Amino acid sequence: MGGLGGTRPVDVTARNVTCGWIPTELRDQIRGLREDTNQRLEANTQRLDLVETTLLDLAEQQRFVVRYTKALSESETPGSSRA
Repeated sequence: MGGLGGTRPVDVTARNVTCGWIPTELRDQIRGLREDTNQRLEANTQRLDLVETTLLDLAEQQRFVVRYTKALSESETPGSSRA
């Protein structure tokens, strides 16, 4: 058996040689992923800003239409026609 819990012993020397490269590779991958994520977040933020501006414009237009329609309906008196 040799190892803890019945596992095989591990050659620590060989493992240390390969482990030296893994953190560097992982670090580079994480940095690339982080940069990609930041770019995507920036693009999504810009899109959401545009959506927000558009929705605010539409809400303002809707308020205008409601006020205009209300004013039209109040200005009409019974029995009069707007022909």
